[in-house]
Amino acid sequence: MVVLPNNMAFGANAICHPMLWPQKSLLTNSIGSYPQETIKKIVTHANKLIDQSTHPVKQLSSAGKTNINDASLIASRVGFKDADHAALLALTYYLTRNQDYFNKTRQVLLDWSHTNQPTGNPIDETRLEGMIWAYDLIACDLSLHDNKQIRDWFNQIRLKKIAWVLGPTTTMNNHRIHQLKMLLLIDIVLNRHEELKKDILTVKKYCNINLDPNTGRSYDYRQRTALYYHNYDLQPWLEITLISEVCRRPVIKAFQFLSKQILSGHMNHEFSQSQAKIDMLRAHGGFGYAKKNGTFDVTKAAPTIVMFYTIVDTRPNEKLWHIVRETTSPWLEFLKARRQLWHLQRTST
Repeated sequence: MVVLPNNMAFGANAICHPMLWPQKSLLTNSIGSYPQETIKKIVTHANKLIDQSTHPVKQLSSAGKTNINDASLIASRVGFKDADHAALLALTYYLTRNQDYFNKTRQVLLDWSHTNQPTGNPIDETRLEGMIWAYDLIACDLSLHDNKQIRDWFNQIRLKKIAWVLGPTTTMNNHRIHQLKMLLLIDIVLNRHEELKKDILTVKKYCNINLDPNTGRSYDYRQRTALYYHNYDLQPWLEITLISEVCRRPVIKAFQFLSKQILSGHMNHEFSQSQAKIDMLRAHGGFGYAKKNGTFDVTKAAPTIVMFYTIVDTRPNEKLWHIVRETTSPWLEFLKARRQLWHLQRTST
C-alpha cells in the first residue's frame, strides 16, 4: 500500500497515488501500458453501468432479516450494487482516463455521501467496501470540496463502527471480521496511521479466535456447519490480508478448508447442525441458502477464489478457476482485474 503524508493535498497539481494498492503493483508502475485484455474486459462491463441510476439508501438494513421480501432488505440489496459498480467504474477510469467513467464514479460517491447515514452495523455496511476502493482510485482527481464530502462520510462510518457494541457471539463471528475489514480500509484511505496500527493489532488477535489454526474452520462454520458462512468469514479475511499482509497463514488454511470441501464435493450438509436459531427462521422466510441439508452454491465462492489467487500469486487450480469463469458480476470483474494489476509480474490463468 502507498502511505501519503498527513498534510497531503488533493487536486490536479498534487503528488497523489492510490493508497490501497502496493507500491510494486502493475497499476502504480505501468502508466500507459496496462494489459489490453484486462482493459477490454472491464470497459465492456463498465459501459453497461454508466447510464444506470444510483440508489443511495439513508440507512442500510440487511442484518438479522428473516423475510426475503422485507422492503428494507430489498432496498439495501439494490443499494449495495452501487458500491460494486463504483469500484469497477473507478478502475476503468484509472486505466483509460475516460472522463465518463470518472463522472459516474464521482456521482455515485457523492450521492451516497449526501444521503447515507451510517449506523455502524458491521453487516449492513460491509458491502460498501466497493465505495472505498472506488474513492481510492479517483481521489487524486476530485476537487477539495468533493474529497472533503466523501472523506467526512467515510469518517462517520468509521466512528459509528468504533461505537458499535458487539455481543458475546458477534465479537467472535463474521460481524467482528467484517467490522475490522471496513476499519482497515477506511484507516488507510483516510491516512489514519495510529488507528491503523491499533486496528492491525486487533486483527492479529482475532486470527486465532475466528479461524482455527489447525483445521482452518471458521467460528461461524463450527457454530453453523455451513460453508456459506465459512465463505462469508473468509472474504473479509482475504481482504484484510491483502491490504495489511497480516494473518496470512491462518487465512490460507481457511481457504484450503473451503477449497477441499468444494473439490471433494462435500457441500451437501449446509446448516445440518446449526446452533443459530436465525438460520431456521431464514430458511422458512425464503432464504434458499439457509435450507437445512442444502448444497453450498459454489458461485458464492467465486470472489473468494479470485481474492485468494491475488494474495497467493500462483496459477489457480483449474477446477476452482472454472467456477470463476462461469460466474460474473461487476464486483467479480473488479476483483479479476485487480488480480491482474496487483503484482508487477503475474502468473497467467
